[in-house]
Amino acid sequence: MSDLLRLDAVERHFDLGGGLAELFGQRRILHAVDGVSLSIGPGETFGIAGESGCGKSTLARLICRLDRPTGGSITFDGQDLGKLNRNEVRALYREIQMVFQDPMASLNPRKTVGRIISRPLRRQLGLTGTPLRNRVLAAVSEVDLNPAEDYIQRYPHELSGGEKQRVVIARAVALRPKLVVADEPVTSLDMSVRGKVLALMSDLQARHGLSYLFITHDLRVLRIMSSRAAIMYLGQVMETGPTAELFARRYHPYTKALFSAEMVPDPRAVRRTRGRLIEGEVASALNPKDACRFRERCPWRRPRCDAETPKIDAAAPGHGVACHFWREIAAGTANSTIKETT
Repeated sequence: MSDLLRLDAVERHFDLGGGLAELFGQRRILHAVDGVSLSIGPGETFGIAGESGCGKSTLARLICRLDRPTGGSITFDGQDLGKLNRNEVRALYREIQMVFQDPMASLNPRKTVGRIISRPLRRQLGLTGTPLRNRVLAAVSEVDLNPAEDYIQRYPHELSGGEKQRVVIARAVALRPKLVVADEPVTSLDMSVRGKVLALMSDLQARHGLSYLFITHDLRVLRIMSSRAAIMYLGQVMETGPTAELFARRYHPYTKALFSAEMVPDPRAVRRTRGRLIEGEVASALNPKDACRFRERCPWRRPRCDAETPKIDAAAPGHGVACHFWREIAAGTANSTIKETT
């Protein structure tokens, strides 16, 4: 089966300019995304997890062609996104839709739900009149906002947080896209609502054969929603593989630490460590040297980590690890200061 979406060594660097460094001839380059490769198949949910600032949202913008990479290539359904002209990019938005974290920020407060959902249907499919109204009503009903005739007359401020996000999802799915990029879609919702929205997204996927790129910092959501996943840190993929495999056997020091911090069952343990189960401060992505990005927080740090960026190494079929010493760590021949929680 061919890939629906493929990223090969994708980079997004930002030239910040200015500052004292420029006086000495040094450019200030922020490496937001730095050599990311991954693929998503038709009907699959691929998850991306990591701490804030790791490049997840920047990567989502690149895939949706809201920004352009400074290196590498992104191929969607056989098309190189970097070679599309303006009209082709406009047509691409019918095939790729995005669901953002904050539903209120992505909804026009001056438009009713009906007008919000009808706009892309008019622009992309040319629907008008009764066919358009029927398609809007069907989209609203499909996300369990009933009676649909009532909801299409409401404005965003008249909806709860969960209802707003359902409208965003309805707008995205109404076009029947092939890929939905969901950037922290349930983070802003109450815990009681999150499960219902996730269940809705799974149901829509099964009904329409959607593929999801699911971005989250919540490992519980990652475990529920994705079949394969990548763990990112400072713009790079640290570990990738089947989600069940990552939860059962995590090899990279960052994956171990991240999962341990997330899965501690005792809140008192978190308070004793002031919430910092991953020791050390996150390094800067500004002008990074050729080295392991996680080295300053890694208890297995060695001289090689300071001099060479690790490449993805196959730990198992489909399971890759970007660590020089993952085999020794897995074998238990190196001591760690991080206590892993199972």
